[in-house]
Amino acid sequence: MKLMINISNDIILVGAYEKEELVTMFTMKSDVLKTSDEYGRDLLSLLQVKGIDCSSIDGALISSVVVGMDKKLELALLDYFNFEGVKFGPSIDSNIKIFGPSIKTGIKIKVDHPKSLGSDLLIGAYSAYQKYGGDTLIINLGLVSTMVIISKDKELLGGSILAGIDSMIDGLSKNVPNLPMFSFELTRDVINNNTSDALKSGLVFGYVGMLDGMIDYMLEEYDQPLNIILTGQHSFIISKLLKHENILEENLMLDGLNNLYLHNFS
Repeated sequence: MKLMINISNDIILVGAYEKEELVTMFTMKSDVLKTSDEYGRDLLSLLQVKGIDCSSIDGALISSVVVGMDKKLELALLDYFNFEGVKFGPSIDSNIKIFGPSIKTGIKIKVDHPKSLGSDLLIGAYSAYQKYGGDTLIINLGLVSTMVIISKDKELLGGSILAGIDSMIDGLSKNVPNLPMFSFELTRDVINNNTSDALKSGLVFGYVGMLDGMIDYMLEEYDQPLNIILTGQHSFIISKLLKHENILEENLMLDGLNNLYLHNFS
């Protein structure tokens, strides 16, 4: 069994795979202040709760957009699981892999500064292309939300970056005095007669409207139809409200990592 670990700015996605099958998945908080020992214990505990025999795990692929977190999770796996050896970076004799340039995706990166491209954008584009082919727009909702297009020629063309939903909530809470606490929840109505529900409806329907508007602009500029893939936090709610037809892929990143592991190291 292999572990796929995707580290973003706010959460860590962990998936346990048996070949191509996702057996279980869970999330952990992404926190640069936590030690590798803390992450090791968390991984062991959560896998056991999910009914996974940790002694059966014999490989892993880690991707991170947070500097240093990939090595911290790698050390956690080395110390708390039955891995015999480790080398940072993809290596033929290491069964813990770090996503990097040596891992082949087949994606042609057509952005101005390819080395600065986030691993999440590349993995998402790779995974979406494997599932749906090109002319695909990948919308990944997180602390920062991204919209990226991959062409039919397997070219990652770039896209747009937006403030994430939780970032908006945090910004309002910190900068506007006396607002009640609120979260991302779907309200029955858009027009509400109390502050709490008005905040919720503004956030939910406002974010949906922003995404629909961005999709319109992208379709106009790209000048041909796009498959629209939605993944990330709150994507289950957003997907149902968008006016544009879209496909919800909640495990897009983990599936992409697993496919990369199978194609590069099996």
